[in-house]
Amino acid sequence: MSKEFDEEMQVRTVALANAKSILVVHKRAEQELIEAKKALQRRTDELARSLALMKATLDSTTDGLLVLDEDGQIANFNKKLIEMWHISPAIFSSRDIGQLRDFVAGEIKIPQPFALGELTNFNSAGKSQLLELKDGRFFEQFSEEQLVDNRSTGRVLCFRDITERKQTEEAVSRLAAVVESSDDAIVSKSLDGIIMSWNAGAQRIFEYTAEEIVGKSILMLIPAELQKEEPEIIARLKKGERIEHYETVRLAKGGRRIDISLTVSPVKDSTGKVVGASKIARDITADKKRQEALRESEARFRTELERLVHERTASLEEAVAQMEEFSYSVSHDLRAPLRAMQGYATALMEDYRGKVLDGEAEDYLQRIVTAGLRMDRLTRDVLVYSKIPRASLQLHAVTLDKLVSDITQQYLQAKTEDAEIAVETPLLSVMGNESFLAQAISNLVDNAVKFTFPGRVPQIRIWTEGIQGQVRLWVEDNGIGVKSEYQKRIWGMFERIHPQTQFEGTGIGLAIVRKTIERMNGTVGVESDGVSGSKFWIQLPGI
Repeated sequence: MSKEFDEEMQVRTVALANAKSILVVHKRAEQELIEAKKALQRRTDELARSLALMKATLDSTTDGLLVLDEDGQIANFNKKLIEMWHISPAIFSSRDIGQLRDFVAGEIKIPQPFALGELTNFNSAGKSQLLELKDGRFFEQFSEEQLVDNRSTGRVLCFRDITERKQTEEAVSRLAAVVESSDDAIVSKSLDGIIMSWNAGAQRIFEYTAEEIVGKSILMLIPAELQKEEPEIIARLKKGERIEHYETVRLAKGGRRIDISLTVSPVKDSTGKVVGASKIARDITADKKRQEALRESEARFRTELERLVHERTASLEEAVAQMEEFSYSVSHDLRAPLRAMQGYATALMEDYRGKVLDGEAEDYLQRIVTAGLRMDRLTRDVLVYSKIPRASLQLHAVTLDKLVSDITQQYLQAKTEDAEIAVETPLLSVMGNESFLAQAISNLVDNAVKFTFPGRVPQIRIWTEGIQGQVRLWVEDNGIGVKSEYQKRIWGMFERIHPQTQFEGTGIGLAIVRKTIERMNGTVGVESDGVSGSKFWIQLPGI
């Protein structure tokens, strides 16, 4: 009994020991599992942080990034790429790279895999290509391999917006073409006078090739007596000044002198500092020769013209002298017989009226006297009109109040007709000639009284008004008026619109008014409805 009990206890002891061993192993496994889970969590957190860091890096870069998987489909992208291409994120999220082709003018190039060592030459020639979108913008496409466990699993395509650079390059290219094709010499130099560039126009004008002159001093183009110009030009350039169309002389190859028009502009670096100069030289030798020939021609023409003017002046002076002599002859010799005719006819009527002469004879004699008086007035008016253009004329301030008052008083005292003349004072003063003005105003007043309906008392109103620095003097009457179709014609010589038997006059009075006022830089005019009187005016500069 004791033996069996011992054996059973021994078995149970072994089983208990095994159970303890199993429990230890289980606990150890549980601990290892916990440690493994912790390690996995740490790796997961590290991966999440790495992914977040990678995402932040992708989104913060100034380039657009497109990640492709090993099948060439879209795996990832950054915000910059969306902003640059103006494409909806949904296009990238579709993972189908084919959808991008609708936005690209050309083809998105996916280069063949290249070795890791080549990544150090990521931006080198041959590893970038130009990509143009359909909206006209340009991007530079770079490619980079992603390597995992030493094998290629995908690619990163990098895009950089080079639209502005491309436009600048094109502008520079166009500018270079313009410079090279220009007929003018376009040269750049440093501030110490060393030639740095030389275009085809410069070679044509100065006959040096670029190989012969680039790197040489600009002084080899300047004559010795003019080399002091260069320091003065440099000093002005350093102040930022521009020199335009400066005419001077320069030397071509072989010493031939060339007249040029020079424009010099300062060349500045990115900080605004003047580091050189750009010169544009235009060959004006032919222009100078033409100008000299023109000056010589003008001088010859001037000498011929002065001689012609002298001859014409002498001829004109002679003609004026003859005209003055004729005027005197008309004034003296022609009017003398008229006065004699009038005197004899008047004497006959006075001495023989009622004795020898009958009524018809007296009528004839009266007609002779009347015709003589009319002829005398006509001769006098023609002489006055002919003297107006030749008379010496000095303009000065004229007080119209006094002048008009004198004219109206003298008229009322000398005339036998009844007339009412109202002057609205004060009258504005004018710049004119008192003698000429008196003649013109007297003629207007005389006409206002003369051209009135029979039996009506002439009523005349005189006043002035200012018009934009000018003074207009009005003479208004209640006479027969002037119809509109005659209002320009009446200012001419010998223009009459009424028969001589109805209204006396020579037809020259208004022509004298117009001529005298025009000589004083004035104008004349009339307003009338042709029935109820007229308003004549003269206008002269005010004081």
